[in-house]
Amino acid sequence: MAKGARKPSPAKKNPARGSKKSPRAKSRASAKKVRRAPVPKAARKSAQKGTRKGLSKSTPAVTTPDVARVEKADGDLAVRAYITSLAPWMREVARRFDLLVDQEAPNVRRTVKSRAILYGVPGQGWFASMKALTGHIKVIFLAGAGLKPVPPTSLANGARGIDLHASEPLDEETMRSWIRQAASRPGRGQ
Repeated sequence: MAKGARKPSPAKKNPARGSKKSPRAKSRASAKKVRRAPVPKAARKSAQKGTRKGLSKSTPAVTTPDVARVEKADGDLAVRAYITSLAPWMREVARRFDLLVDQEAPNVRRTVKSRAILYGVPGQGWFASMKALTGHIKVIFLAGAGLKPVPPTSLANGARGIDLHASEPLDEETMRSWIRQAASRPGRGQ
């Protein structure tokens, strides 16, 4: 050892504890350990097979009670299935909006993609979408920046939207106007 260097003090061992750690360090170490509840054998087996919590692979996983999970499909039947799968208050709002689209944009084409309903005019593209989210329904007009009056929510690429809640009545006249205007403009995609 070099001159002036201190010798390391021997670690004090407490035979009762059997460890060199202080009580505070021990409590920190034990706090990091997380105890897990025992998992039933059936759940372990289903997890190994790739299913979710004992459900079969064909059972859809619903993230929230009022958000629909319907597979990608075209046509009125798919849209009806999507609307039927919503929570009761959302179902009523979605049916009302769908009826307004029917009345204001004849020959409208419908499809369900990415858990949303897309509305379009054949040969022009999609002009609107409706999606059920937790607590509200979002209606998006894909070329909404040019609508009068402009829908309240600004989105990417000139799209504008509105959130429909259970506590707020649907302003049918404004919605009809937006649907007419959006259906008459060139849409997006096909």
